[in-house]
Amino acid sequence: MIGLAMLLVATAPQQEPAMMYGFPSAQSCGDWIAERRGSGQALQAWVLGFMTGFNFYGPAGSGANDDMSAQSIISYVDGYCDKNRLDSVLQATVALVKDVRKRRGR
Repeated sequence: MIGLAMLLVATAPQQEPAMMYGFPSAQSCGDWIAERRGSGQALQAWVLGFMTGFNFYGPAGSGANDDMSAQSIISYVDGYCDKNRLDSVLQATVALVKDVRKRRGR
């Protein structure tokens, strides 16, 4: 299911919002920050699953396989959400995918 969501995001025109499976689409970066301050890890698991789907189903050589650890993915979303608290966690994760693809020249 995550792969399907990734495929839809990767191939869809630059439109927001896309459907975020597993959580209500209203999960904001503010929610992310609050969860990170507590002991919850549900949103972190969702982001890592999304990135796994991107690595698995994205174009060959465009994933975050080689140079990003799980912690660096979480740190990226932390930074994005700290600056964009009203954006969704999906928007933060899609921004990461776009940055990875840009770095890979895709």
